[in-house]
Amino acid sequence: MNANLTPENTMSVNVTSPNGGEIWKGGDPHTITWNMENDWYPDNDILVEIYCCYIGSSGPWMHIDTVVGLESYTWNSVPPVDYTNCYIRVNCTDPDFLSTEDISDGPFKIDSTPPAPASNVRAELDGLGVRIHWDHTPSPDLDHYEVYWRMNAFNPTGNSYASSINAGNNTTAFHANVGSENPQRYFYQIRTFDKVGHETRTTIQAGKYGKTLSTFTHPDGWFLCGLPLEVSNNSVENLMQSIDGDFHVMVYRNHVWLHYCTYWPPQLNTLHETYQGEGFWLNVFNNDRLAIAGTVTDVMISLETGWNLVAFPYTGPMSVSALLPIIPGASQIMISDPSSPYNIKIATGSEILNPLDGFWVYVNFDTVWPAVNY
Repeated sequence: MNANLTPENTMSVNVTSPNGGEIWKGGDPHTITWNMENDWYPDNDILVEIYCCYIGSSGPWMHIDTVVGLESYTWNSVPPVDYTNCYIRVNCTDPDFLSTEDISDGPFKIDSTPPAPASNVRAELDGLGVRIHWDHTPSPDLDHYEVYWRMNAFNPTGNSYASSINAGNNTTAFHANVGSENPQRYFYQIRTFDKVGHETRTTIQAGKYGKTLSTFTHPDGWFLCGLPLEVSNNSVENLMQSIDGDFHVMVYRNHVWLHYCTYWPPQLNTLHETYQGEGFWLNVFNNDRLAIAGTVTDVMISLETGWNLVAFPYTGPMSVSALLPIIPGASQIMISDPSSPYNIKIATGSEILNPLDGFWVYVNFDTVWPAVNY
């Protein structure tokens, strides 16, 4: 009697990743892993074929690659499209053509779409700091927000912003020690990250500007200022909240001087709000600081024939000689000068204007000045 003493060969394979529930970022490399065993042959003798189906576990199957003896594979060409019902199939074959396969236990997703950006970005003073706000992204796969910022150097794309505040999935963040007592400018861009690491940036940024009010350089305490930011509360009380003592604000609007003075009877105050693009005179009695936070936007400033009191609307310093040619119809600019009568003088061109400065500009016809920051 003859007996076959050779045991029967068996082989198994088990897909371990992705095995259901994973979310892969489309266009990025991802690793497929599996375990395999063969009673007769070492792993180095096993031919492994890897497949993917994007619409379920029944096919059609797209061949990804064929390898030998491996239990992992880096898929460098994950398609940059969105799929929600993906499966991996691994097929193993030994030298005797014994073959077996395994499929992911459940579907995984390929996410190739960045989240929608946050919106309505704005900032406000919050004591010695700045509070940045925004509205939620409508995208359902939000992971977290980060507020990227930079001091003094505005960049429309935010590419040069290296510092950040992780806000989690909140719609507000606090930046300490940059508020009412800080004379610098700060710019804030909100970046939205989804669960696979896609990043979307806001086009519009928030900003905070500061201006030192020195009664040493301006002995009578008069300063020519302006509002370049879009703010959520235009009341004079809100805009002047960084001023510690009494103050007097004057705005020339519709050919009339309007006043807000903290030490006058309230019924005498004719100025209640100041608007983006307006210039104003500000009188203080001690060394102080003007700080305003809001949203950085392009600004459309209406100009009438003759002299107009306006805000310097840009995000960084600029010489008068560079500014004058870009204001439609402009022929002269007057700037603050405490050594001149009435604290103003005709600018020669070399003088520098900064955010929160105001100035007078003479135009030869009615026009609109589009001040572009983006």
